[in-house]
Amino acid sequence: MVLLIGRVYGCSSNHEYLSYSPSILKAVFPPWFQFPFHIQHRVGFVYSFLQFLFTLTDKGFEITEIVDIIGKRRSHQKWSCNKIYSIVPSRYLITSSFVSHFFEKMEDFYMSKMTSLCCRGSISLDHTIKVATNIGYQRTDGKWVTQYKALFINEDGQVLSWQFTKTKSFEDVKTLILQVSKRMTALNKNISTIYIDDCCSWRQLLQSSLGYEVNVKLDLFHAVQRITKHEERNTNTISHA
Repeated sequence: MVLLIGRVYGCSSNHEYLSYSPSILKAVFPPWFQFPFHIQHRVGFVYSFLQFLFTLTDKGFEITEIVDIIGKRRSHQKWSCNKIYSIVPSRYLITSSFVSHFFEKMEDFYMSKMTSLCCRGSISLDHTIKVATNIGYQRTDGKWVTQYKALFINEDGQVLSWQFTKTKSFEDVKTLILQVSKRMTALNKNISTIYIDDCCSWRQLLQSSLGYEVNVKLDLFHAVQRITKHEERNTNTISHA
């Protein structure tokens, strides 16, 4: 494992990029060039280490067991007394490295599978995915601002497409919506109904992009939630009376 210390490049539009950011490296080096290590946000792993992870995983070892194995191997190294080199990757770091490297190798397969998914007419668009509350950015005033995950799900619960957004505005996911619609058309499928948690606010926006023949309705979860809240208010009113 290598701890990465790099410069931060900025521009007049207040965009910031790490010097080892993949977008920067792709602009500097030719497409055929392959780095000898896998780069993450703060650390890098040589590919031989990642191959070691895959080998252990194929043999049935769990991530926690792999962390223990790596820790024991490092403790036997002569330079383990050096604090920098004695760092043992955490369970989270190993898991994220495994997943990101797997995606690098399987990106074409992933894209082909995603583009082959379609619906029979109905899809669900949702912003309220719980895991998204852990993803965001910290403003200059220290406040944590979450980034919501926009998901399209078909009748079988399959994710048709997804995107991270900083807000819940329609403009942030408009391109995603049009891409899903274009894919359905290419597969000779039509989107007839969209279920969403805020149908009243989004109906006009969705229909103006996809066509006014598309029905936009409240999803089942929030429909039931509205009914139960209404019943609770009625019950409380009767009890107080």
